[in-house]
Amino acid sequence: MSKILRRVDEMCAANRITRVDVLCALVRAFVELRPAPPALEPERKAPEETRTARARVEAAIRHVMRSRRRCTVRELKAVTNSKLVSVEDWDKSFKALCDAGEMRVADEPGARGQTRKVVTLTENVVTL
Repeated sequence: MSKILRRVDEMCAANRITRVDVLCALVRAFVELRPAPPALEPERKAPEETRTARARVEAAIRHVMRSRRRCTVRELKAVTNSKLVSVEDWDKSFKALCDAGEMRVADEPGARGQTRKVVTLTENVVTL
């Protein structure tokens, strides 16, 4: 280790810079060259998916349903932050996905005799 530091000090003296400058440059170069981990890379979206609010809502619903496969409508609204868009946009997006056959909605018995709407991702949808 001391050989490396001596070599860095020699380079610093020859170029009239400090050791801190050299180490900062090395760290910057390392960070720029290193590829981002796959989990931190943003999801690639087609440009047409993000043009309208309804398209963004549909993309959010698809993303949640790919990971969960089955949940209630109430949970789906909570996870997709339905409060950030209008009720009409969210409902129309949800209905469009159901009409397209990507999801199926069914009533199931819940607690205390109530029924709850459960959304299930259909198997015939190709997820890329």
